[in-house]
Amino acid sequence: MVFLVIGLLLGARLNQTAPQQTSGNYSKMQEIINLLDREYVDSIESKKLFEKTISDMLHELDPHSNYIPSEDLQAVNEQIEGKFGGIGIRFAIIRDTLCVTNVIPNSPSYGMGVLAGDKILMIDGKNIADKKIKNEDVLSKLKGDPDTKVMIQLYRNKKKIEKTITRGLIPVPSIVCAQMLDDVTGYIRLDNFSVSSADEFHYAASKLKAKGMKKLIFDLRDNGGGVLDVAAKIADEFLPAGQKIVISKGRNTSTLHVMHERVECWKAHRW
Repeated sequence: MVFLVIGLLLGARLNQTAPQQTSGNYSKMQEIINLLDREYVDSIESKKLFEKTISDMLHELDPHSNYIPSEDLQAVNEQIEGKFGGIGIRFAIIRDTLCVTNVIPNSPSYGMGVLAGDKILMIDGKNIADKKIKNEDVLSKLKGDPDTKVMIQLYRNKKKIEKTITRGLIPVPSIVCAQMLDDVTGYIRLDNFSVSSADEFHYAASKLKAKGMKKLIFDLRDNGGGVLDVAAKIADEFLPAGQKIVISKGRNTSTLHVMHERVECWKAHRW
């Protein structure tokens, strides 16, 4: 019954303000959300509802198009760029305690002697021990622009240790696995196409070829996509010279053809 009343109310309100121009469609959407916010039986998060509407609209046009909310843009850009400003640790929250699980080699934390197994009690003078902290809260405190400083207090072997760490650029590898499966078969898994992915792929494939790779399993399952030019460069490693890789067309742009060009490189690195 509640849904029927809301439906009738929506219809009545929208009929009163039937838009005659395209701009009216935008005000119609805003009016619907405002009406739901005021009249719906349960409370709603209008911002989330609005953003979900945008995402659904884009997916209806193209399943590969996505809407990125402003608060998520930095994380997406970091993944595309393949690096971020931080101190270079991986962590887990275990029973409300922030524990260092891994220290990235050659990172600022590595240089300052932070070890896996350390517990972080304080960040910039604020106690985080025995608090109900979340991953995003920790990231917001530890990440930051390169050359900025963060002070952490560690707990190790029943002692408290304070360290001031200067943040640096931390690489985010897009190739998460590269190994030989047998004497002639290599395996490479690529999670996304970031700015550095082509160089990462070339390095990983060269290392496997040096180990005797004659065949390659290139795992792109659940790949999140990314930079088109980088994907073309990786495809360039596999295709014969002169073969078309990708065509890009747009309403307001000229057609772009990307052809295979690296003839000598392909001959040298073909698998």
